[in-house]
Amino acid sequence: MNKKSMLISSSELFFILVGCIVGISSTSLPVDVVSIAKQDGWISTIIGGIYPLYIVLIGGIIIKKYPNSNIMNLSKAYFGKIIGNILNLLFMLQFLFYGVLVISSSSNQLRAYSIYFIPHFKMVMILAIVACYASIKGLKVLCRFAGITFFLLCLIIVASTVTFKSGSILNVKPFFGAGVPNILEGSIKSAFSYGNMELLLIIYPYVQQKKAILKTALISTLVIVFCYSWIVFTSIYFSGPDLVVKQLWPFSFVAESFKIPVVNNFRFIEMVIWIIIAYKTVSIEFYASTKILNSITKIKRKTICFLLLPIIFIIPLFMENEVIRREIAGKVIPWITLFNISYVTIIALLTLLIDKKKLINKKGEKPINEKI
Repeated sequence: MNKKSMLISSSELFFILVGCIVGISSTSLPVDVVSIAKQDGWISTIIGGIYPLYIVLIGGIIIKKYPNSNIMNLSKAYFGKIIGNILNLLFMLQFLFYGVLVISSSSNQLRAYSIYFIPHFKMVMILAIVACYASIKGLKVLCRFAGITFFLLCLIIVASTVTFKSGSILNVKPFFGAGVPNILEGSIKSAFSYGNMELLLIIYPYVQQKKAILKTALISTLVIVFCYSWIVFTSIYFSGPDLVVKQLWPFSFVAESFKIPVVNNFRFIEMVIWIIIAYKTVSIEFYASTKILNSITKIKRKTICFLLLPIIFIIPLFMENEVIRREIAGKVIPWITLFNISYVTIIALLTLLIDKKKLINKKGEKPINEKI
């Protein structure tokens, strides 16, 4: 196989970064921010986008100096193999945790809105097996899968514009009426939903156009912020802040107003699209987990996929209650975010202060020759 054909293009990088963050869980995002920032929740969501933007910009320092390595290799080079691998393990657990959350959330939502006749454990099993299978196929396949789901996401975004006939501008007014303190507090809450941009620091060595990485990542961030802000704004515009906080998945409720010619029930179509998007999100997060664990243990990634499969199947079984699932996420994700900011920032500062090029192979772990 040609070496270049094993790498991903900048457009594929865009699709997988957007795909890793924007998933079915975004339909519940309005509840978190509106409960604090009221009608200005969409403003909080925009401000919360500073988090992924920071990861991209600080990550740009690492990418520029070590374009053919990744954060796992750098961690081992700067902190030593033992401490470096411990940090890498903690870094890996976030993707595994997010994957578990998406699986349980997807099962809960899909059973509540459409396929209620399928038991929770069967839904979880299907999602886990598909994630494992897609992850084994590698990064190229996941990028193509993410490309397809991106256009499906665009379809939902475009279709949601019809809600402007049913909603009211009064639901989002007065602008800044919730007060700056509440808007800022809501932005912190929304920032937690932007997790997984750290994927960039794992896969950037496999991007063919090195000079386009930062630009592509920035564009991805802007698209993600737009999608999240649009979801929150549309939910508020259609339902109003008082009703949004009483729903589990406000944006899915918006789909009830979709009236499209020839289509009798857009809600069903929307659920099918969200199922596909959920498969994609879990698959990418599972891939990231196996990739990091492969760097730590040197065990073949395919073997790791099967070893981790029981984890992403068993743990979601205990999150059948959506309220409990959100309570767990609310307690854990802030710590994950704090760790990510600290970890990435320290690695970036070390790359500026200490030159480890003699200890780090400029080709990293030979990314062009290995199966990605």
